[in-house]
Amino acid sequence: MIILRKPASSAGTTSSAFISGNLIGSIDGVNKTFTTEYEYVPNRISISYNGQLLHPPYDFEQSGGNEITFIYISPEEDDILKVFYQREITSFYGQVSVNLVYNSNIWETLSNSYLSIPVDLQVYWNGVRQQEDYYTASLSSGKLIITFDFDTDESDWTSIVYTDLSNI
Repeated sequence: MIILRKPASSAGTTSSAFISGNLIGSIDGVNKTFTTEYEYVPNRISISYNGQLLHPPYDFEQSGGNEITFIYISPEEDDILKVFYQREITSFYGQVSVNLVYNSNIWETLSNSYLSIPVDLQVYWNGVRQQEDYYTASLSSGKLIITFDFDTDESDWTSIVYTDLSNI
């Protein structure tokens, strides 16, 4: 398991972590139910099955706090299963995670307190970290704006992670 980020705004508050790891369960061609190491935020989970990205509710059901059930497949011994999900955590100083709001094909922060674009900005779209050449970050009236180079809509979810040196 890899914890990609421990985002937070201040110690002791609830925030999110993005987890990348393996699904837990029998890979025997019969079993369809697997678990994640931690409980995930509902609808904030993606699974890679032999390199193909699977999404709920089309490919699997979210059947519990840390459980999923595949709809069409029963992974076999040689299959490769990876999972990427968001979980709620108690925060740590220094890292900030901000969920963005969809507004006419752009994503923006609710806060208008940004003076510059964070140097270590990381952008996540539907739980997957995006490479810098897939989006553009800009400022408008103190709001941080993210525009993707591909189509998105309000059913997607986007968040950013960066270091806030004032919280360290």
